[in-house]
Amino acid sequence: MNFSKQPRRCNSISRARWLLGCWLVVLAAALAGCAGLSNEPSPEVQRANWEARNIYPQSYRSEILAYMRNYLNEPGNVRDAFVSDPELRSMGLGNRYVSCVRYNLRSAPSGSPPGREHIVVFVEGKLDSVREAKNQCGDAAYVAFPELERLKR
Repeated sequence: MNFSKQPRRCNSISRARWLLGCWLVVLAAALAGCAGLSNEPSPEVQRANWEARNIYPQSYRSEILAYMRNYLNEPGNVRDAFVSDPELRSMGLGNRYVSCVRYNLRSAPSGSPPGREHIVVFVEGKLDSVREAKNQCGDAAYVAFPELERLKR
């Protein structure tokens, strides 16, 4: 009987397990090294990118009108409309151009406030979002916005 083959087989299995363990350790170390790296830009770069998107909205009135035409159920129901020129205000990571819009409805639904006030946010010179103003337009310099009062569908 030849018993020399038996120990070699055990050695090869032990060696395979050892190599597999080594590869797992190397793989874990490589993954741990990658986990420390982030593809996300630094806060300074994020802030610079945010500010680079601040372009004065040249046609802000027409963009507000287009939005309001879709937003209002009855566009011809608006009276006493006012808008403020866009100005930079602190928002998010930096500043954004913001306009305020204020108007009343001729026949407001019962239980709703008579006046409406919205804040309009512009990104890259285009209307980005419109939100109900919550004490954000108290210092706005409003001017008449008769185009909104004459709005039709």
